[in-house]
Amino acid sequence: MNQPLDLDPIEARAKAATPGPWERYSQYGAHFYANTTGEYLIGVGDLNFGDGEQADADEAFVRHAREDVDALLAEVRRLSAQLEDQADADTVAARAAQVISSMGADLRAVTNERNRYRNAWHNARARAASAQSDVEFVEQQVAAAAVPAVPTTTKDGTQ
Repeated sequence: MNQPLDLDPIEARAKAATPGPWERYSQYGAHFYANTTGEYLIGVGDLNFGDGEQADADEAFVRHAREDVDALLAEVRRLSAQLEDQADADTVAARAAQVISSMGADLRAVTNERNRYRNAWHNARARAASAQSDVEFVEQQVAAAAVPAVPTTTKDGTQ
C-alpha cells in the first residue's frame, strides 16, 4: 500500500517560494518572471521555455504553479479531513450495528421469557378451571346423594 503523502514539507516549500501570481516581466528580459502585484517587484528569475505549443503549456504551468499548489494542498487537506470524518462515521455505524444486533438478541430472549410465562399462566388457568370443575362435580354428587349427616359419638358416648 502507498505511504500517505506528507503535505507539510510540500506546504513549507510553497510558503517559502515567491508568492504568486508569477507573470512575465519583459522589462528585465524576455524570459524574466516576477510577482508584480505587490508594492515591490519580487523576481522569480529567468525561465526560458523555448518556442511552440509545448513551451506555451510549460510556461502556463509554471506561471500558475504557485497558486495551484496552494489550492491543491487545501483540497487534499479538506478531502483528508472528510475521509477521517467518514472513517469516524463508519466506526460509529459499525458500533451502532453491534448494539442493535445485541439489542435484538436481548429482545428475543425477553420475548421468549415472556412467552414462557404466558404459557405457564394459561396452563395454570386451565388447571384451575379444571379443578373448579372437579370441585363443582363433587359438590353436585354430594348434594345428589343427599346422605344425612351421621352423628359421631366419642368414646365416652357423647355426641
